[in-house]
Amino acid sequence: MEQKSARFDPLLAALCAGTAAVLLAVCSWSSPLYPYHCGGDANIYFTIGRNMLDGLVPYRDLIDQKGPLLFFIQMLGALVSRQSFLGVWLLEVAAGTVFLYFSARTVQLFAPRAAALLGVPLTALAAWSGDAFASGSTAEEYTLPALAFGLYLFCRAFARDSRWRPALPLFFVNGLLAGAVLWTKYTMLGFHFAWMASFALLLWLGEKDFAVRACLVFLGGMAAVSAAVLAWFGANGALDELWDVYFYRNIFHYGTPATHWSEPLYNIFMAGAETLLRNPLLAVLCVLGALAAVLSRSMLAPAGRAGLCALVFFTALFMWGASRGFPYYGLLFACFLPLGVAAAGRAAQRFLPRPGKLLAGALAELCAVCAALSLWLSPNTWFMGYEREELPQSIFADYIREQGGETLLTWGILDVGFYTFSDITPTCPYFCRLNLFDNEELEGMAADMVRRGEFDFVVTANNHAMYEELTEHYELVLTATEPTPDGRDAFFNLYQRVK
Repeated sequence: MEQKSARFDPLLAALCAGTAAVLLAVCSWSSPLYPYHCGGDANIYFTIGRNMLDGLVPYRDLIDQKGPLLFFIQMLGALVSRQSFLGVWLLEVAAGTVFLYFSARTVQLFAPRAAALLGVPLTALAAWSGDAFASGSTAEEYTLPALAFGLYLFCRAFARDSRWRPALPLFFVNGLLAGAVLWTKYTMLGFHFAWMASFALLLWLGEKDFAVRACLVFLGGMAAVSAAVLAWFGANGALDELWDVYFYRNIFHYGTPATHWSEPLYNIFMAGAETLLRNPLLAVLCVLGALAAVLSRSMLAPAGRAGLCALVFFTALFMWGASRGFPYYGLLFACFLPLGVAAAGRAAQRFLPRPGKLLAGALAELCAVCAALSLWLSPNTWFMGYEREELPQSIFADYIREQGGETLLTWGILDVGFYTFSDITPTCPYFCRLNLFDNEELEGMAADMVRRGEFDFVVTANNHAMYEELTEHYELVLTATEPTPDGRDAFFNLYQRVK
């Protein structure tokens, strides 16, 4: 089991960093092994982050409903490269390293160190090679380190016979992380809500004064992050836009209001079942870990078992209660993978190699096997063999540059990289289609600009090949196709303004 010391483990950190780099190189479209990240959401975030370097402000100048910290992350990635996802991939590797490190520390609370080390590549494979990972660079992926750290603190405090309790600075740190989650995607706050509630109840039963201080310090950490975000938007005169898009539109124009009290529970059941079926390795480890932790009396204290149920339930309720959402929502449950690894490590304890050459050899073999399995299991590797120059984004960008184009609109489709390839700054806040149910106002803004011929070029796709608004000022100049996983090419159309 884990030693009493919680000091930083450089060997474990190095293993986590290497594993994250290798498996994310295979599983994420952001990596240099792929011609480009053609995911719609990822490009929306990157377009906003990239243009924040030029002074544009999210929600005021460029509209998307995700949280502002996600755009700041993309801005950091754009500092490395404005026309590729190399910087974003490096940030994914950094986040993945932290996620794996604290997941391994959680394993080490309940199982031998050998299990924690061998569990690193297994955790990475389960988290990133499944359907829930999507194509990388999702809000859920960047949130996993915060949840992994929180689960480690939870399990360390609620482990059977543990007398350790987090000091107030750790409550503040987790409050900071909860604040970061709030301003990344607030529907992922269920974990931290249950986390603080569990500690508050435990501490209240023993030390009421400390329980109150812990809650206040935790909320202080959230407030510190919130104050920084609000100050930045206030300085840029965009507080109203922040409220309107990130909160109002998300609440009233994204999810669907429940018509019966049982609907959130139905959503949780259906979305949870779908996640389990589409991510078998993630499902096996999470279910195994949850059952072992809740049913076994040797892992968690009774309060810890109840608290773990609350963590799982409120994570699911916040995430799926309003709607079943998208498949990548389920990635958030990867934070519970170390419980499954720990359960497996405890069951196989007598067969685990002892520290030394035998363990090093077994670890090297397992890392190689997991890397090979990721090539087979990941739904993204089909895209690895294509060249960047073959993509419609590259073909259209070359033509736009030849024609001296300076303005562009991707109309009726998600942003899939046309702005980035052509290095054009969007001039319309509604620069691509958004996943909002009520889009008339935003769509009307773009349509009016098209009717006035305010863009040099307009990109449409598939059944959006022709709009009535394009007939007066634009002509079709190029059509190109992009491969898709099901083998049916996606068609993109480039319209140029008639001079």
